[in-house]
Amino acid sequence: MFAALLDLPVRPADACIALAIVLALLVGPRWAARLAGLPAAAVRRALLWMAAAVIVGARLHFLLNYGAAYRGRVVEALLPWGGFHIGGGIIALVLILPWVTRRYGLPLGRFADATAPTVAFGVAVARLGCFLQGCCFGAQCPPEHGIHFPPGAPAYEFHLQQGWIGAAATQSLAVHPLQLYFIAAALGVLAVSWWLSAHKRWDGQVALLALLLFSASTAGLEVLRADIGMRVYWGALPQLTWTALAMTAAASLALLAGAIAHRRSASPRSPHAASLAAPR
Repeated sequence: MFAALLDLPVRPADACIALAIVLALLVGPRWAARLAGLPAAAVRRALLWMAAAVIVGARLHFLLNYGAAYRGRVVEALLPWGGFHIGGGIIALVLILPWVTRRYGLPLGRFADATAPTVAFGVAVARLGCFLQGCCFGAQCPPEHGIHFPPGAPAYEFHLQQGWIGAAATQSLAVHPLQLYFIAAALGVLAVSWWLSAHKRWDGQVALLALLLFSASTAGLEVLRADIGMRVYWGALPQLTWTALAMTAAASLALLAGAIAHRRSASPRSPHAASLAAPR
């Protein structure tokens, strides 16, 4: 309604990002209370800060790759809508976690673990917006394995611009439904995070595994993204792929370090374990 009055059409991608934030604020505190016994009010306030960080980080990451498209339109580039890359949002989320947990008196590892399913759920809802809008579409593939987009969709316009279809075409060529692949990956992260929450061995394990699964799946799926000729390459690979690979490596190292620290603390020879086992 307000968008129509202001003559600012609401894109499906932006609408689903807003929906993802609202849903995360609704279910996140309940899930955190159920999975880790954390106070819902403090979790909700923390999630608000996290949502803001995700928006800023995802927008900056998008501009890093497609900033050339906003040349001469600085104000439009700084608006908190119009294009996002989730990888940058996740990085911003990781960076703000220590501060936001200290601010609201929440244990960092337990809070990160308890909110991992919520973050994965939000990513899935946001990716639904990509599908409805037709952005982030995949490369061409055999018709039996892909989907077609209608006139006006980014995939259709790109194929038309390349001369692969004519102006009379009623649909784009078949492309990988990359958005649906991303949704499936996010839902997989959600399921694994929820299951591991009841079986984890140390605080932070769930969140780090979720980060590893998210970044590794993103790196793998990015090879199926259509190359529209605007995104930034670092050497032979797109910047998006390098970011996902770097996140995968960082999450792997953090998981390894956490496992080693947990093993040492649980060892009978360690002073910490001995103090826990000593009679009181």
